[in-house]
This record gives sequence, C-alpha cells and structure tokens, in this order.
Amino acid sequence: MNLEWPHITQLPWTYSQKAIIKDCTDSIRACSLIISSILDTTDEKYIKHFIKWMKLVIDNIEQHYSIKHKYYFPKLKFTICNELLEDFKPIHDLLKKSKQHIKKISKLKVTDETNKEMIHTQLTYIHSDLQQIILLVKKHFKKEKITLLPKMIHEIKYADIRKVDIKIGLRSKWYALPHLYRDVPKKIYEDHMDNVLMIPTITQKTTIALHFKRYNYEYRDIIENLFPDI
Repeated sequence: MNLEWPHITQLPWTYSQKAIIKDCTDSIRACSLIISSILDTTDEKYIKHFIKWMKLVIDNIEQHYSIKHKYYFPKLKFTICNELLEDFKPIHDLLKKSKQHIKKISKLKVTDETNKEMIHTQLTYIHSDLQQIILLVKKHFKKEKITLLPKMIHEIKYADIRKVDIKIGLRSKWYALPHLYRDVPKKIYEDHMDNVLMIPTITQKTTIALHFKRYNYEYRDIIENLFPDI
C-alpha cells in the first residue's frame, strides 16, 4: 500500500472541492434558463428535475463540510480549522434559505398559471443564493488550498489521514462517489479509486458498481435534461 502523500490535486478533498464548484456553476446556468422561460412556458418535468437536482447539490455541500467538521478537523487540530468552520456559517445559512425556497416550489404546479409568478420569485431567490454560495465556497476553498492543505501534507503522516479517509468512506452516502466523478472520464476515476482512494477491486465491482448504477438511474436523465451541452 502506498502511504506517500499523492499530489494535492489528487486528494479526495480537492476532488470534492472541484465537484462542488461545478455543481454550483451548472445549477446557476440551469436556474437562469428556467427563470427566463417560466412565465412563458416551462415543462413541469424540467422543474421537478431541477428540484431533485438542487436537493442533491445542497446535501452534497453539507456533507462535505460535515465530514471536515466531524473527522478531519478534530484529527488536524490546527488553529486555521476554527477559522474555516466560522467561514462555513454564512454558506450554511444560504443553503438553509435555498432549501426553504425549493420546498415552496415543490408544492406548486407549474401548469397552474397562477403559480408561475411565485415559482419565478422563488427561483430568483435560489439563483441569488447560488451566486453568493459559489463566491463564498471559492474563497473558502482557496484559503484551504493556501493555508490548510500544505500544512496538513507537511505535518501529518498520510497513513493517519488514510485512516480518516477509510472511516469517512464507510459512512459516506451512497451517491458520494458517482457524484464526485460525474464529470470525470471512467479511466481516470477508476485509476483514482485504485491508486488514491485504494478501494479494493471487489468493493468497486460490487457495492460501488451498484451505487453507480443507482446514480445513473436516478440522476442521468436529470443531468442530461438540465445540462444537455455540458
């Protein structure tokens, strides 16, 4: 087993950061398209897809920060960790607001003309929340990359972090890996699972394969519908 630190760009932490930024970027684009068309005509299925997608995006961001708070930061015990936790509070507040807006939209039928104005208003709020979230997230991730990750690599043994990674992997939600790799070519993510995450082949071919199958069943149509040119 390789217990040398991988390149910083290959760390699960960094992969997750890139995935979250892409989620926010894609969601802003999709939300903009719905806002521009909702008052004229919008397929109800498109709205339902957006709602389900946003629930996944928000849950994934919350999971990302929860993992840091519960597993990584207590292990690292760096002063900067407290500052990073404080940075997450305004992001968390915006995520809560977005969930409230999504809940309101989910109760409305877009086929009812009287609801379109309300849906438009809530989508505008979500769009604004997402724009603020991505700015805060990018700033937060940049701080981590400059201050935390180099310190972690320099001062902590990779073997110790691997123990934390394994614990996290066992507690991760089913969608974690397929969503992490949703925009990554198969050959690259298989290599990443083999050589960085060090997931046993048997696990990849059984449990994880089932998770990928479920993810494709639940989200592939949604992704193709919301982001056809991505």
